[in-house]
Amino acid sequence: MLQVCLSRCCIRFKRVLQVFYLDVAYVCNAFQVFFLVLLQVFQTHVSSVSTIFFCMLQVLHPDVSKVDRVLHMVCRGKREGRERAPRRRTA
Repeated sequence: MLQVCLSRCCIRFKRVLQVFYLDVAYVCNAFQVFFLVLLQVFQTHVSSVSTIFFCMLQVLHPDVSKVDRVLHMVCRGKREGRERAPRRRTA
């Protein structure tokens, strides 16, 4: 009698574990699908933002290089002006 009762308890416990395992597997699968979709959305937005940022840099590059050239010419002119200034005073 005790052996039959233990056998039934073991069978029921085994079924409970099987159902629990299936529930855990289902939840894990759902999380995996959710995170894959989240990763794809994140990659799409990062790609979009990086493309926009790259386009902005391409647009701003001529302006920055122009400012760099102007500053270089101004600094060069100041250096040449300082070198010539003493020569003009002595002549």
